[in-house]
Amino acid sequence: MTHGGTQDFFANKTEVVQCRNQELINIVNESLRTHDYTKIIDLMKENKDLVVYTNDPFISKVYADEDGIISYEYKKFNNFFPEQTDYQFAFIKDKQIKCLYSPKTKLELPPPNYLSFDEFSDKKNEINDKWYELIVDAIKNNSLNDRLINKFLKEKYFFKNSKKFVHIKKHKDETIKCLVTPYKEPSIMEKNTIAKEALAQLINKYKVFAEPFENFPFVSITCEAKEFSNLEKKLCRDLPVKIHKQNIVTLPKIIYSASTARKQSNLEAIKAYDAQKISKGKGVKIGIIDTGVDYTHEELKHLFGECKGYNFVNSEEPIDDNGHGSHVAGIIGGLTTGVAPECTLYSLKVLDKEGSGSSINILKAIDWSISNKLDVINLSLGSSFSSDIENTVIQTALNKGIRIVAAAGNDGENEYMYPASYDGVISVSAVNNDIERADFSNYNDKIFIAAPGVEIFSTYKNNSYQVLSGTSMASPHVAGVLALITSLKSLSLEESREVIKRTAQSLHNNLYFGNGLIRADNAVLQVKNG
Repeated sequence: MTHGGTQDFFANKTEVVQCRNQELINIVNESLRTHDYTKIIDLMKENKDLVVYTNDPFISKVYADEDGIISYEYKKFNNFFPEQTDYQFAFIKDKQIKCLYSPKTKLELPPPNYLSFDEFSDKKNEINDKWYELIVDAIKNNSLNDRLINKFLKEKYFFKNSKKFVHIKKHKDETIKCLVTPYKEPSIMEKNTIAKEALAQLINKYKVFAEPFENFPFVSITCEAKEFSNLEKKLCRDLPVKIHKQNIVTLPKIIYSASTARKQSNLEAIKAYDAQKISKGKGVKIGIIDTGVDYTHEELKHLFGECKGYNFVNSEEPIDDNGHGSHVAGIIGGLTTGVAPECTLYSLKVLDKEGSGSSINILKAIDWSISNKLDVINLSLGSSFSSDIENTVIQTALNKGIRIVAAAGNDGENEYMYPASYDGVISVSAVNNDIERADFSNYNDKIFIAAPGVEIFSTYKNNSYQVLSGTSMASPHVAGVLALITSLKSLSLEESREVIKRTAQSLHNNLYFGNGLIRADNAVLQVKNG
């Protein structure tokens, strides 16, 4: 290490070390003692691309944006958890870990699941514990390498997604969802016996909550987390089944605008107003698999019939308590904010107010969409994990003629998100107001089409409006255009995709934009004159 300047705080370009710099040690120790992170913030101001990750529960992340503006939140809790001073910090710059810091002379792991965070599920805590073990073991064994570092930096659950302080509570057992599927593909007769009522009854004798799917030989069950292992052994012993634990699915990182000024340049960019002179999507049924929808909103209430949809999170109405799903709904069909203002919407709530939910709930929502013969479903959510079971459900829905539109993801990288990247799904990337790739938009060879996704004005929860950016906002533009053309003519799934493909405005980069910018006017004219 060098001395006398900001380089004091970092190892060299290739080495990752436990911190021995006394000045940094003093800064961190003082921050831990007082829960005042001002000096760490000052350090970051001198190093604008520095990021600090920490397991200190007082501050889940300190970060600086591209302009060097520092944002952080912390809060004092008196007598709320045991006094502890062995919190670890990872100082990261230029996408490399520059040093790890722990107040103790050697890095030690915290007790597993010592604290549970409202925003982080058991699954995420397990991943955090895994990374502590991997990094510390690598340092001890002198085996830390670029591959491990890059995997760590891309890990979505290592306190990377939270920009706000989260409430802390002592760990307690929670319920988890599981999916029960046949050990092998059953015959039609077996589907009618073990896969539905009979299987549900057998599972009920184990005193767990069970719900059979309508269109698949699956049953979802809910059990206490601590009982899962024993339950899995009993079921697999007594029945020809496999047990799958849920994955946690979250919303892509959404960018909130400081301004809520109304502007509809997104609708102008895809020529939606011209298209609406010919079609407004009347009669087309669209499911919004999201955080719910504020179907009492003045812009949206005309789009909902007697059946508002279904809440897969709890037994309440599928109203939006987050805002994301309402924003998506407004882009699809809002009276003044939407592409297809005469379509019919269904609120399929699979994510809670924090934007987190079970992958099994998404499968159940797709199952519901098949049973209720929806025409289009929009999925402005996902994860980086693919699943054979999820793909089976997706492909079945596609074979039933449901058009599935999904957000490509907001990591700004060449990577796949699911369900967007499954075959047959219309994966949507985002463009900005200059019809260039939004810097947050993922890109890959599965991108099918692009749509506006930067500073989109649309409806929000509690009969309000919001300006948001993300591929979550791009995806519903495409769902809306599908409603416009489906309303004009009964098209097969492949015919719908072909219309979107042929009528897109070429942007000359398939990796970024797929077939180009969605054009509502061209698509409607193609079908009308077809």
